[in-house]
Amino acid sequence: MNPGAILAGNVCIGDKSWVGIGAVVRQSVSIGENVIVGVGVAVLFNLPDGVTALGFPARY
Repeated sequence: MNPGAILAGNVCIGDKSWVGIGAVVRQSVSIGENVIVGVGVAVLFNLPDGVTALGFPARY
């Protein structure tokens, strides 16, 4: 996880996943293993293993 990323409560991040600077993750969201969340991305839903999420809101 990078500085400036905002995680709400009860967020679960899998092994070897990366959350970019300024990303925002909504409460109770799960991010799978080997996931890349880009800079400034808003994650509003669960992300499966191995995806790259970009955009506001996140798309993969």
